[in-house]
Amino acid sequence: MSKHKHPWRDGTAIMLAMLATLTACSPAAMAPAAPSMQGSPPPTPMKPADARALRVIVKFRRTVPFLDAAFLRDLGRQIYARVAYISSVAPDTHVYQIEPEPGQSHADILQRLAGIPSVLRVEADAVARPS
Repeated sequence: MSKHKHPWRDGTAIMLAMLATLTACSPAAMAPAAPSMQGSPPPTPMKPADARALRVIVKFRRTVPFLDAAFLRDLGRQIYARVAYISSVAPDTHVYQIEPEPGQSHADILQRLAGIPSVLRVEADAVARPS
């Protein structure tokens, strides 16, 4: 009896190796962790109930301690929501993630942020979604 290679066996092994590589290189697996607040533990992953989180871009009238834990807590108290720092756009402009309380709308959060005296402008951050 002659030995014949079974191409499907070699092909299956190659396909499994490619699948493992693609999975390991997926955007979710390679996404960098969000910066943590100084002096605080890193934010916990959002639960499915918190999927309504809103990213906002806030331009302040002057430089503020944008990453300071006390500043973030105070900002959260003023808008009745949890605030986490994401990144800086400019010395006076920063991106935050807001986790609203149950029943709180995004419009309410934007309105409350805009009403803070140190805030010059606030807008929802339009994050690009894959098509």
